[in-house]
Amino acid sequence: MTTGILAALVAGTMVVTAAAPPSAGDTVSVRPQTALATVRPGAIGVNEPLWSPVFTDPRVPELIRQAGIQTLEFNGGGVSDLYHWRTGTEQADPDPAGHPDYASIPPAFSFDQFENVAHETGAQTFVHVNYGTGTPAEAAAWVRYAKQKHDHVDRWAVGEEVWGNGGIDGIDFEPDAHADKSPQAYAKNALTFIAAMKKADPRAQVGVELLGVPGGAYQQWDEAVMSIVGAKADFVDIHAYPFGLDDNSDAGVLAFPRGNAAKMAALRQLLDRYASPRTQIVVGETNSAAAPTKQQIGQVNALYLADDMLGLLDGGARGVDWFGLHVGGWAVYGDSDLGLLSTGDCNDDNTDCAPPAQTPFRPYWAMRMVGQMTRRGGVMVPVTSSNPLLIGHALRGPGGTLQLLVQNDDPARAATARFSVPGYHAVSAEQYSPADSQPHPVAVGKALPAYSLTLIEFRR
Repeated sequence: MTTGILAALVAGTMVVTAAAPPSAGDTVSVRPQTALATVRPGAIGVNEPLWSPVFTDPRVPELIRQAGIQTLEFNGGGVSDLYHWRTGTEQADPDPAGHPDYASIPPAFSFDQFENVAHETGAQTFVHVNYGTGTPAEAAAWVRYAKQKHDHVDRWAVGEEVWGNGGIDGIDFEPDAHADKSPQAYAKNALTFIAAMKKADPRAQVGVELLGVPGGAYQQWDEAVMSIVGAKADFVDIHAYPFGLDDNSDAGVLAFPRGNAAKMAALRQLLDRYASPRTQIVVGETNSAAAPTKQQIGQVNALYLADDMLGLLDGGARGVDWFGLHVGGWAVYGDSDLGLLSTGDCNDDNTDCAPPAQTPFRPYWAMRMVGQMTRRGGVMVPVTSSNPLLIGHALRGPGGTLQLLVQNDDPARAATARFSVPGYHAVSAEQYSPADSQPHPVAVGKALPAYSLTLIEFRR
């Protein structure tokens, strides 16, 4: 911990200095009046996989509320394209030899149980209907049922990662019983789903599955789908993982979200060309990898979560959902987990067990800071930094407030910096560093420890 901290508030600018170690010349500047993107209710969410056995634990709703999670996503990965909602059962995979063993991860809770948790937490929901082995009529009945029950389903997606059905050479993991697995076939079938679902509820927001990866066969899939679906889709759902990342070191992982702006801009351009400026982008899944690594339950992934989710909002995402709330696989994946909360799972002989169920991993506390920052909505505004390891995201909120979340990606050095927020003065701060068990209030102007997150509230 850095000591000898001095702070001053001068003309709306917070100046932070520390005795040691120095990090001279760092400046973080916010442009409060320049809008990047609007943040609306429900922008920050989390997936709850259908196989999670601990989701109905009575402790879960309060943990969701504390984290500021505003959307719950009903998503089972490949299971979603085998799932029949009326019975709550999973159909056999039409290609069991070529796909993961989906039968080994059957649904652990019903749609009604899922919605009950959403009601209790005040969250809206995002649901994937069964495209792979389902029908438009089945999907429409699901929409009608949710409307009759006054469930808070804000978004419906036609299928889940349908692009993984074999329609792209070398990518075949998603169940799909359709004979034609091309993007053109998915698009034409999706139009039938959309029409049936909107007939069941004209206000339903229905979207399609894209990759959102510029270039090559991935972009060709997206272009083929959108050239047919066009503006009939209210949104597109992409899943943002660092596929193909060559540098899996901590520094390499933390650098990946810097590409979010370019990726989102390219996708926006594609949608404006084939659909409409009103077609929204939803990031239905994101994490620092698609399979668990040690980094994902530690401080590195806490930093990644903050930069990734807020960077995607900067780029215009309507919603960003982390994968996931509970995932598990502790012993299988070398004492790691993709989730925010532990499932408490063990290996077969109980010699290696995760922390007790509902124990927060370190990214959970980063989610709480992001959720606190975005809870009331507002406008994302630009932040620049003279230090590439000092990263900031800011949201201009209602009532003359501005929230700045700044992270220090340096693993060894505390940062000293000058924060320039014209027209605003700092009133409070909260910080989360590797030395902390959870975020806690700090004096305004405290130095930024190595690998830390600091949320500062400014007022006019």
